This record gives sequence, C-alpha cells and structure tokens, in this order.
Amino acid sequence: MTTDTTAQAPAPQAASAPVAAPTPAPQVVTFASTGDAALDMAHGYFAKHGVSPDSQAMLSAKAGDFSVLNAVLLEKGAEGAAAYVDIARQAHGRKAAAEQAAEQARTSMLHAAMGGEAQWLAVKAYVAEHATPEELSGINAALNSGGFAAKATAAYLKGVYDKAQGGGGMAGVQEPPVATTHSSGGRGTASQALSPEQFRAEVSKLVSEKGSGATMTAEYDALLARRQAYRG
Repeated sequence: MTTDTTAQAPAPQAASAPVAAPTPAPQVVTFASTGDAALDMAHGYFAKHGVSPDSQAMLSAKAGDFSVLNAVLLEKGAEGAAAYVDIARQAHGRKAAAEQAAEQARTSMLHAAMGGEAQWLAVKAYVAEHATPEELSGINAALNSGGFAAKATAAYLKGVYDKAQGGGGMAGVQEPPVATTHSSGGRGTASQALSPEQFRAEVSKLVSEKGSGATMTAEYDALLARRQAYRG
C-alpha cells in the first residue's frame, strides 16, 4: 500500500470587497459679522453656496468688482443671486463713502491744525525726511486713528516743525533746559524721559488743558525735551 505524499494546494480564498474611503465631511463656510445686518445676510447666502471669504470671488467683490461673484453664483445655479449681490454692492458703496468722508474730515483737521494745506505739506515732507521708521509708524497710526489722538499728534508735529526751523532733524530741535522739579500738571518728574506712547498721552492731556496753543507753552517745551531724552 502506497502513501500519497504530494502536498495539497490550499483552497482559493474568496476576494475581499474593497474598503470604501470615508466620505469627507462637508466644509462649513462662515463669514465674520460686519455689523451691517443686510451685508451679513448676503454673506450668509454666499456661504450657503460655498463662496468663502478668502475666495477670488469675494476678494474681487471687496475691491469693488462683483463680476466674478456673479459668475460663480450663476455657475452654481444659485437662485436669487442677483438680489444678494446687489445687497453686497450697496454695502460696499456705503463703506467707501464713509471712508471717503472720514478721510476728508481728517484732511480738513490737519489743514486747520497746520494753518493750511501748504503748511501741512511742508510739515509732512519734513517729518518724512527726519523721523525714524518707528516714529513714522507711530505718527501715522495716531493720525489715522482720528479724534483727539489725531489732533494731539498734529499739534505735536506742527510744534516740532516750527521749532526745528534752522535746527537739525527731529532729534535736532533746540532743547530747553530740563528741570529737576516736579511738573505742575501731575505729569511726573520733569526729568523723566518719555517713550513715544507716553509723549502722545502727555501731549493729549496738555492740549485738553491749553487748547490749540498748547505747543507754544513752556509745558510743551518740557515734554518735548523729555521725549528727545528717551533712548528706548
């Protein structure tokens, strides 16, 4: 009797079904609130149809060109798109008008503070030539902020320009003697150096007390000397 020693091949295994890739969750598009109820409603509509704030359509719309946004919504078959795009266009117009009015008000304030447009242009050119990049950054931020801070900064610039005629640059203005006694306005020791932020705050206080003639006072001269003594 013979024994069969031939190896038996294993039975074929049934092919397993491919594992399906998980379906990615839909991306949620949101817009930050603008404070404009009509515009926020339009943004909600755009988000519903997958138009994100950083999309080319919205970036173009923010620049005043709504043609790309119109085309994207038309391609998506979004119903009522024209009405919502028109809401966004009107909001853009209101914002542009408000910004233009604010710029005109700022320009008028600067001209009044400097004694006219020609004087402002002269002060502006002088500051651009002599101020450090850090000083320019602070000056521009204060002027663009509007309100009292802008007026105080304008008064400071005019004072520096007026006093620097015949002197050096921003740091070359004739410095008055620095007193070692306490100032009368509760502003700390008169010999304490002032950072740009501290100087603007002190000038704001002085302008609120003295009005438009603040830069012609001895107190302003003392503040200016303390600002120039700062080495931070």
